[in-house]
Amino acid sequence: KDGVTHPVFHWGCGAGSQPSQYADHLNLLASYGFVVIANASGSSPSKASLDWILAENDKMGSMFFKKLDPERVAMGGHSLGALETMSSAKDPRIKTYILVCGGCMSGKGGCGAADFHAPSVFLGGEGEGGTNNFKGDYAEVKSPSVFVTKTDTDHIACARNNLGPWVAFMRWNLCGETQWQKEFMPGGTYCKSPWLDCMSKN
Repeated sequence: KDGVTHPVFHWGCGAGSQPSQYADHLNLLASYGFVVIANASGSSPSKASLDWILAENDKMGSMFFKKLDPERVAMGGHSLGALETMSSAKDPRIKTYILVCGGCMSGKGGCGAADFHAPSVFLGGEGEGGTNNFKGDYAEVKSPSVFVTKTDTDHIACARNNLGPWVAFMRWNLCGETQWQKEFMPGGTYCKSPWLDCMSKN
């Protein structure tokens, strides 16, 4: 509307899942002005999807023609999708990373988080296995990063139960709404119950 160009968000689904299983999550993001593209688990690589959607921005006749901002691209995923995001970390187009309950299986990193070159958020669930694995990935990150864990959240519900910080982090880092930063710092919304493990660095 009115010439506004929109950030692009690539979402990676968890193993064996489809975008339709995240419809409420992704529709919420779209309602905030993010253009979302999502692949079914195990389908085409994320780079191909980003190549396609960004090419549509320059394609006369496309519904996305001149409506996207190629300088504001985020990538994220749940479980296996988080690992896919880490494996794509070096892509220079990515300006924000969203990792949901899906750390490197070793628990010691080594899956690509060391290559993050833009802000990242690790969203976890209390006692959930992927969150424990995240600790090694978070330790490797050299760019600005935050790590929050939602209480009483299992692996499947981890994305839905962390929609609050997920949206806030994207609005802060892709939309320049700096008022959200304090919510990830001590005393902020995502650093007190029902969130815990609130950490930030860089």
